[in-house]
Amino acid sequence: IDLKQLGITDYGEIQSGQLGDCANNKLDLFGEDMNMILARYPNIDQNGRWQWLSAGKVIDKQKSFNFSTNSSVANHIISWRNTSTLWLHGYWSFDWADNYVKVESIDTKNTTFVVSQDTPPVYGFVANARYYALNILEELDTENEYYIDRGSGILYLFESTAQKLATNDKGCVSVGE
Repeated sequence: IDLKQLGITDYGEIQSGQLGDCANNKLDLFGEDMNMILARYPNIDQNGRWQWLSAGKVIDKQKSFNFSTNSSVANHIISWRNTSTLWLHGYWSFDWADNYVKVESIDTKNTTFVVSQDTPPVYGFVANARYYALNILEELDTENEYYIDRGSGILYLFESTAQKLATNDKGCVSVGE
């Protein structure tokens, strides 16, 4: 779906947030009476429970950590082609302190995420911290997920979701602070 053709040019942005402030000004998409989510890994399960990854060894408390101690997870993450829009949402040190961090790069040789110094984790990274990755085109693999190519203004939807929205005409886009 070409959002620019529909007159939508403000796609919002994911923001890091600080303690007690994990609000975002990202574009939210609603369809079929449900809030859709940015394409993520791992997916939310069939019962609506969030699934998490577990951080591996911490390399630098404010900057980098290994994806996972699980080699199949590491191989999955290494397969992502475009990581320029990749964010991680996690509880990096404590279960009451979450925030988003922007991935600056992925060191595929050492299976390490390196995050932007502009979006450091609240309280730093610790091993086994729970997190998930989001805003990844390659992870658009289940109903009610979406991805926006911010350069082109193209909204990508999982095929069955796009078909439902097209037949029911119940889609809504919202950007707010």
